[in-house]
Amino acid sequence: MRCFVLACLFLAPVCASADLRVLKSSFLTTTLATNSKITVTFPVGNQFEPKVVFFFGENLTDTAAAVYDSKDSNHCFGVGISSSKRHAVAGASEDNVSTTNDACAIRDDSCYVTINLSTGSYDGRLDLDSMNSDGFTLTVDDQFSASTVVHYWALGGSDITDVDRTLFSEPASTGTQSVTPWSFQPDILIFMSIATGQNPPTVNTSSSRLAFGFADGTNDYLWLGGSDGNIATSDTKGYLREGDSLGNIDSAFAGINSRGNVSSMLSTGFQVNWSEVTGSAIRDYMAVGIKGAQWVLGDLLTQLDTVTQSVETGFGFAPKGALFVSGWQPESTLDTLENNNRCTMGAYSWHASTLTQGCTMTYAANNAATSSVTLAIDYANIYNRGFGSGVFGAMEVESSDSDGFTCKMTNNDVSPQRFVAYFAVGPNEVETPRPGTMQLFDVGR
Repeated sequence: MRCFVLACLFLAPVCASADLRVLKSSFLTTTLATNSKITVTFPVGNQFEPKVVFFFGENLTDTAAAVYDSKDSNHCFGVGISSSKRHAVAGASEDNVSTTNDACAIRDDSCYVTINLSTGSYDGRLDLDSMNSDGFTLTVDDQFSASTVVHYWALGGSDITDVDRTLFSEPASTGTQSVTPWSFQPDILIFMSIATGQNPPTVNTSSSRLAFGFADGTNDYLWLGGSDGNIATSDTKGYLREGDSLGNIDSAFAGINSRGNVSSMLSTGFQVNWSEVTGSAIRDYMAVGIKGAQWVLGDLLTQLDTVTQSVETGFGFAPKGALFVSGWQPESTLDTLENNNRCTMGAYSWHASTLTQGCTMTYAANNAATSSVTLAIDYANIYNRGFGSGVFGAMEVESSDSDGFTCKMTNNDVSPQRFVAYFAVGPNEVETPRPGTMQLFDVGR
């Protein structure tokens, strides 16, 4: 007698990527009159309606890579979510003067601003008018004196379910602070601030002190950069370290007098654990919260040759892009400022086998009898440490991988290796079950 077995076979589930879109690109501010519109259209093949756009730039008009050894700095970090939800911080330093001239600004009604150091007001301002199906439209709120380059990093797609921003003040004492302005629990937070107790919009003409941080409830990173104003010998400082995402430099440029980390994400916001506060000059912080997609916060070191790769792995997803910040130094010692105000901010995106990247760089020298400011812009690297006589370190994203990304120096750094922090984003992956099938097996006698 022959025996037959009826078996049900279940096929392994298929992991299907959900919908996340990322684009790194740039545009020019133009010198169009106030109230003019600037429409930024994404390239064919990667057109989508963004849900949030991050902006960063310097006082440079070059549409090809360039380094300037002597030029006024005017750098900005900004973000746009909608026509009523946007904010920006900016810092400026004058080059080649015997008495330093520095300023910073914070606004909650613009997504990109630059400062006029001669008037102590604004040189130019952009506001977000609309998010479009293939990009975004900006309104010129203040006409720019020159058409400068703005890098942007745009995120969209159904994976990102919620994005919002808020403004909150540092508490008067250390301990925990719950910030609960939203109807969702964020997966990542991005912070921007200047060291002032004044509510936005404001320009502080006594110094430039900026902060940029990010956190996910477990990991925190904080970059600080400052240049003191109206003094004979320049006093410039910097800081970049894991462990905190909020804080700033004191008015004497002697140390850090605000410092906090995100201890947990809450159902309607987040909780901050403040290790240090000013106690009197209460500062305002602007936060962006994003829910959805997958995120990794991390750091890497630059290399001293152009062969050794920096391989970031273990993400658990294939990133579509990342944003990077560096102060060109090894990781800072806790609560200790370093000489020189340095910042490189860069980003990359990966879509349909196309990798785009770029960065800007600012350097204001410490202890200079005549102020010395260096700027750079780059369209092929996410890190650049340049001076007028050449590029002394540049790093590209070589590949966006299935479990992270790989970087390599295009110009080697010189010792020591420099600390670079980043946050990377990738799509949700949904396991789609496949139906079972019935099959009859002949097992013999």
